[in-house]
Amino acid sequence: MSAHPATQTVSACAKAILLGEHAVVYGEPALAVPFPQLRTRVQITPQPGSKALVVESRELGRRFVFGDLASVPADLTARAIRTALEQTMLVLRRPLPEAEFLITSDIPLASGLGSGAATAVALVRAMAAWYDTELPPEAVSQAAYAAEVVHHGTPSGIDNTVIAYERAIYYERGQPIKLLDGLPAPCMIIASSGIASQTHTAVAAVRECLASQPQEIGRTLNAIGRVASSGLAAWHKGDWHTLASAMVTNQLLLQELGVSHPRLEALIKAAIGAGAWGAKLSGGGMGGCIIALAPPEAIIDIERALLKASATAVWHSGVPA
Repeated sequence: MSAHPATQTVSACAKAILLGEHAVVYGEPALAVPFPQLRTRVQITPQPGSKALVVESRELGRRFVFGDLASVPADLTARAIRTALEQTMLVLRRPLPEAEFLITSDIPLASGLGSGAATAVALVRAMAAWYDTELPPEAVSQAAYAAEVVHHGTPSGIDNTVIAYERAIYYERGQPIKLLDGLPAPCMIIASSGIASQTHTAVAAVRECLASQPQEIGRTLNAIGRVASSGLAAWHKGDWHTLASAMVTNQLLLQELGVSHPRLEALIKAAIGAGAWGAKLSGGGMGGCIIALAPPEAIIDIERALLKASATAVWHSGVPA
């Protein structure tokens, strides 16, 4: 097996959680979907004789040079990249390529859309592509999860899973993944609040609340799990109104956990007021994005309402051609 001689590009999609964030960390189920309209790409360019792999991120404005992986960098981002590369090398049983990996992305940082996991998945795919190998989604997900651990400490695993499989999933830690592809997808709208969402901060805040109020917070987390279960049944039936109603309930429970934000709630109100069936925050919260389900004919009105309500960006998917 020889290294690929030509420049090539691989990519990984964004993700959005429809139901179950935060509770999924504690063993409750979650329903998540890929959002292929936003992607992270890695352009692979051979650098023969360089004796190093260079990883450059345009969005971060940073450049990392890996001559080998013997040392562990102190920098968190460099360490996460190193981990993704190392885990892939262990699977491939191949050395670091002499190449440049240029990372570019449509996925906004700190938005709850899985930008970190998408970068890790794209890097794993780039390593495999260099050696003309296509790793199975499970192997890609595991390697990316190791990088997510570096960034988030105790991630749920949902980001790397849905992005690596690039399919809608019903996820429950320790249980077989339920792939939900082959079903009609609802129209989804994602809007950014423009406020950074730091997943690790939100996860830590919920953990502290659970430690200080175990019964109350535990009940809220269990309730989120039940809502996610009801959402799965609605998904299988193609009952988007019921799924959207579950999202509204989920949002109220997330507000009880203290991970919402007034800007997010204003966007949710604007989306529903303009015709969305339901909406909620998506991801860690405390900023980031909202996601809404809506009929195709309402998409334009909802986008206008969200921008009027100070959304910094709006994207949609699932609209029939």
